[in-house]
Amino acid sequence: MSNGFFDNGFDAGSVPPKQDFVALPAGIYNVVCMDAEWKETKARTGKMLVLTFEVLDGDKKGRKLFTRLNLENQNATAVSIAQSELSSICRAIGVLKPTSEYDLLNRPLKVSVYVDDDGYNGIGNYAAPGAELAEARAPKKKAAGGKPAAGPVQTNDDGLPF
Repeated sequence: MSNGFFDNGFDAGSVPPKQDFVALPAGIYNVVCMDAEWKETKARTGKMLVLTFEVLDGDKKGRKLFTRLNLENQNATAVSIAQSELSSICRAIGVLKPTSEYDLLNRPLKVSVYVDDDGYNGIGNYAAPGAELAEARAPKKKAAGGKPAAGPVQTNDDGLPF
C-alpha cells in the first residue's frame, strides 16, 4: 500500500541523482556552523554535540563538514578532548562563555581540514576568520599489534579509543 508520496507524480528526471561521496581536499576553509544537535551515543551512556559546518566560499562553497563532541560521557578522556575542541571553536568565533549550542551558530570561522586514511574529512584546527591557521594532519592509526600510534587519541561515538 502506498503512503501517497508517488501520488504527487515524482519525476526522477527533475531531481539530480545521488553522487558518490568525495571528501573535501585537505586545506584551509572559511566556514560557518549551521547546525548544532545533541545526540545520544550508541551505547546510550552519554550525549554528543554534533556540529555541521558549511563552506562559505571558493569552488567547495556549500559543502558540509561535521564534528562530534562527546561532552557528556563516562570516558573522561573523551570529554576532555571534546571540551578542548569546543574551546577552540569558541575562541575562533569569539564566544568564550556560550550559554547554549545556539551561541555557536552563524558565526564565521576558519578550519583546517584533513582527509583520514579511510577517505573521510576531519577538522584539525579552528581559528578566527582573519587569523593564520596551519594545515592539519590526519591522526595516526593504530600501530601493528593493536597499540595506539603516537599522536592524539581518537574516540568513537561512545568515547572509546579506536
